[in-house]
Amino acid sequence: MKNRIGIVGGGQLGRMLGMAAKQMGFTVTVMDATPQSPAGQVVDLQLEGTYSDPEVTEKLAGISDYLTVEIEHINTETLKKLVKQGIKVNPAPETIELIKNKFAQKEYLSKNKIPTAPFREIENCHSSLRDHKMAKQSSKEQSRLLSRSFPLGPRNDITKELERIANTFGYPFVLKKKFDAFDGRGNALIRKKSDIAKAFEKLGKQNLYAEKFVPFIKELAVIIVRDMQGKVAIYPVVQTIHKNNICHIVMAPAPINRKLQQKAQSLALKVMKHLQGAGVFAVEMFLTEKGDILVNEIAPRVHNSGHFTIEACYTSQFEQHIRAISGLPLGSTQMKVPAAVMINILGERKGTAEVKNLAKVLQMPNVSVHIYGKAETKPERKMGHITVVGDSIEECFKKAKKARRLIDI
Repeated sequence: MKNRIGIVGGGQLGRMLGMAAKQMGFTVTVMDATPQSPAGQVVDLQLEGTYSDPEVTEKLAGISDYLTVEIEHINTETLKKLVKQGIKVNPAPETIELIKNKFAQKEYLSKNKIPTAPFREIENCHSSLRDHKMAKQSSKEQSRLLSRSFPLGPRNDITKELERIANTFGYPFVLKKKFDAFDGRGNALIRKKSDIAKAFEKLGKQNLYAEKFVPFIKELAVIIVRDMQGKVAIYPVVQTIHKNNICHIVMAPAPINRKLQQKAQSLALKVMKHLQGAGVFAVEMFLTEKGDILVNEIAPRVHNSGHFTIEACYTSQFEQHIRAISGLPLGSTQMKVPAAVMINILGERKGTAEVKNLAKVLQMPNVSVHIYGKAETKPERKMGHITVVGDSIEECFKKAKKARRLIDI
């Protein structure tokens, strides 16, 4: 049996993937630039190197039977080269390459008639040649390309174009970065004309696109998985609650009617048909007052909205991903409890991480705490999560909020 798994990325997702793989008897190696990364603390070996380092990626592939990722902002050219050499890489590098360019992702969804919010390219920030080149590069190389080769037009051109977009979409609308955007760091809400300058301060003026604001009533997410043989399994729809564009709370199952649950799952299945490779994918969605469901973003990996599956489902998303990429049969996606609520533990200060009141929280029945082992805490950094299982969303939600108030890190 081939039993060596390599993971590009050593954060909390890599940590939980590694723990699931170790439980099934795999040998696990991760690569990450941070010594003793969260994943590096629990697996067999960590190779030190950035996610985009081709030499370290190739070294990782050389000691792995199956190669996967915990983050999409990586060097996909190296992964494609490895596939040609016969290395099993999942999900497909072409899928990762598409998804890490958020504008290209939206274009792809639109082309395949998958409903999304209306979006528009910022012409003065764009060159199709540049985007084609940048999608294949590391973050460092992207910055070099931006500064070297593709100058903008006159300074006021972009502002004028955004004003024209505002006339089309109306206020508010959302300005987004095409690359390296996650946890709200690549988005800016434009409520009025004066917000444009603030958005440029936050995002810069390069490589942006605009998206019409969706007045949603709920944010939903679906975790879906495909194995090497093409078999697909899907988890219950969840509701996510965000603050500052960062996921704070996940409720499973989502408090929506059966018809909407089926509609969301059908949409996730449709998305999956247009993506290549095995593994877990997360499809984030907006539910509107009229009952429309729009795809917001796709993640080609295990995802924050699926953490509840560790305690609440027969097969966690992490075990499921390892099964999928290693040729093993998929497990059950059913919940083994009526309800679950996951709440993130986000940093609230800058300094050395120190967990307080853990014992008090663990005295609470049906409460599980996951601490990610990050040495430094800072505001809004994901330091861990809490999952509560029970008979109802209301019961779990109340207990999860109480547990989160107790934990300090």
